[in-house]
Amino acid sequence: FKRTKNQPKPIALARAPDKKLLERVTGLGGPLPIISKDGKRKPWEVYARPLTGKEGDLRVGILVTGVGLSRAATMAAITKLPGEISLVFDPYGQKLDSWFKRARRGGHEVFVGLPMESDNFPAEDPGPFALTTTVQSTVQVADNMKRLHSILSSFSGYVGVVSAMGSKFSTAEGQLKPLLEELNKRGLMFVEGGAIMRSAAPQIAEEINLPRAKSNMILDEYPYPNKIKQALRRLEKMARKNKAAIGTIRAYPSSIFMIAEWAARLSEKNISLVPVSAIANIQPVD
Repeated sequence: FKRTKNQPKPIALARAPDKKLLERVTGLGGPLPIISKDGKRKPWEVYARPLTGKEGDLRVGILVTGVGLSRAATMAAITKLPGEISLVFDPYGQKLDSWFKRARRGGHEVFVGLPMESDNFPAEDPGPFALTTTVQSTVQVADNMKRLHSILSSFSGYVGVVSAMGSKFSTAEGQLKPLLEELNKRGLMFVEGGAIMRSAAPQIAEEINLPRAKSNMILDEYPYPNKIKQALRRLEKMARKNKAAIGTIRAYPSSIFMIAEWAARLSEKNISLVPVSAIANIQPVD
């Protein structure tokens, strides 16, 4: 990480979380997010990084996943990447409240990762908090709701959730819809993070008016500089075609270096780097 320069002194985001947007629930380690009593303040809007007003029509958002697991990687993501880049904290990470505060001071809006069952299990293991399709019944829906609440209570002040893996769970509409409705009820945003082709989530989100976005591609599937450059060029083409696009990276040294270098020159291409919250409901539903 040392070869990537730190960003200039960032403009910190407002302190969070807001106690009026929290609900204490018995049995959970932390509070759950809620919409304000008057219905006017939703966590996803309150905790989003504000826009400057100088953004153009073409927008690109970047998500950094797996933040909170490695101290070195988390510090690098916070200090070496522009504040417009959104960070996704892994619910299996430690001291997430502390990291969250650092991220906000660094200008980054924050999401929490939402692990989901994959078709490739056990090669892709989403862990014990994962939402699963093991039993198609109300019992399974209730169990998944408990897991969702455990993840949502891992820390507070995030914009929403970003799904991880999920190639199997995201096609199980009966299991998926109640959880998306719960996110909507709590004023959160849902971002599909796995670039999944057959997911039912975008359509359901549109039907229930859940703020939504989707990662168009994983930029560092092959974490080599030339491959990441090629992926970034494809992401720019997507933004020009659809007005907005989102790319996902992991907190790897090569990925952070390449994104920092690319972001520094993006304005020359008349494309605006924006927080992912600024792409809510812009992307077409496939």
